[in-house]
Amino acid sequence: MKALTVKRQYAEAIASGAKRVEYRSWPTSHRGDLLITVAKVGGRELAGMAICMIRVTDCIKLADGGYAWTLSDPRQIRPFAVRGRLRIFEAADSHRILQ
Repeated sequence: MKALTVKRQYAEAIASGAKRVEYRSWPTSHRGDLLITVAKVGGRELAGMAICMIRVTDCIKLADGGYAWTLSDPRQIRPFAVRGRLRIFEAADSHRILQ
């Protein structure tokens, strides 16, 4: 399963459906399901955990040179530990997802 690590406040907003666009400095050709994981920052609750699945439907180049990834269909999962990485990565424990 492809995964993306984001800061906690953004991961929670994506999981709730409040955040429908993810801004990045790099584009993605990935379309479809993406596991969202919470960055390990200061040992906070949910750090290093996968918390939801979303669908990437588009990636648009912005005038400032950045990229806007369009997100849809947020789905809650039972959180589980994932070792995050930079950029999109393959989550080794994705078999643990319960939709």
